[in-house]
Amino acid sequence: MKKIKRSANVMICLLALPCLFNYAAASVAVDFYAKQPAVIHSSVQRQFPVDDCWAFEITGLMEGGALRQGHQVELSPEYLDLYWIYTQIYNNFKTGNANFVPDEGFEGSAGLNTVKKFGAVPKKLFSYTPVTLDDDTNLMNRIQAFVNQTMSDPKQIAQYESVDENGINEKLLSDFSNVVGVHLPKPDEVFKFNGKAYTPKSFVSRYLKFKPDDFVLFTPQSSEIQSSMNLIRQALKSGTQVGIGFTLFQDAIPSDPSTNIFEMVSKTGIFSSDLCPNQHCATVRGGHVVLAVNWLEDANANVNAIIIKNSWGTQFGRDDRGSLTNDPTKKGFFIIENGYLFNGVPEFVIPKKFIPKLNNEDKTY
Repeated sequence: MKKIKRSANVMICLLALPCLFNYAAASVAVDFYAKQPAVIHSSVQRQFPVDDCWAFEITGLMEGGALRQGHQVELSPEYLDLYWIYTQIYNNFKTGNANFVPDEGFEGSAGLNTVKKFGAVPKKLFSYTPVTLDDDTNLMNRIQAFVNQTMSDPKQIAQYESVDENGINEKLLSDFSNVVGVHLPKPDEVFKFNGKAYTPKSFVSRYLKFKPDDFVLFTPQSSEIQSSMNLIRQALKSGTQVGIGFTLFQDAIPSDPSTNIFEMVSKTGIFSSDLCPNQHCATVRGGHVVLAVNWLEDANANVNAIIIKNSWGTQFGRDDRGSLTNDPTKKGFFIIENGYLFNGVPEFVIPKKFIPKLNNEDKTY
């Protein structure tokens, strides 16, 4: 996967924010309705116990592609998330850095890069439930202890240096699996699915028919709002979901419910342009990654908002056409208006065939 015009900003994937929201808050009577149905997509999930939103974005992207081919499969975000942590640990040992912070330094390309390197597996073949369900705190503590212990033993680090053609050190993978408490399949380990044999890597190419190199990470400038939204619409019209990374802001006075941005979003299901820029966007809380599945247009047929499939569960939100609904099986989607999206630094994971070749050298691929 190649990257276009990457900004210096780093997206940090936020934990499942609905725990901060007032679920009992009544939805306001502001309704929307996209003229067109949403692209084919899998069901909304809640990012727990895995709290990395990118793992749900990339599995949702692949699941939607499989559905378009007539294959229904739920993939394992846990497999990808744990391999990303494994890679972080390997880099810790390689660089001599003892500070393990798995959620820091996230980039929008994490999902594509992890799938390209390690493949993917069906959830029914690999799911992970941590020893404690307290947001994986116990797991992170065990991993940090493992890193600290290993860093104090040069001989142990030396045993983790060599890797095979899949980038795997078998001893490190075995020791990491023991720390996690679950066997993590190797990218070339064979499993059976629907009567056929696959490895995690061949499952992506042969069954899902997903090619990470067909996608590109695009970071538009604020001057490119409308052209960028048109690119998203073009991709959606072709039936392809688009990954959206965006900034989550925090209020200047988060203790005041009347100005709490998350309370407002939970009530309306809208990341509204009216929220920014003002006291509601006083500070950056973190970043979040979702999937665009539909869009809304103004009277001039310009895209003025996108409808996203979130990973915060189905307890609130809208349906995939942007409408208010009381049906919990249809909730979990949100509207992001252009003004909110581009008040921060958005990133799009989009098929590169939809990105025009521009003269600017930083944007060519």
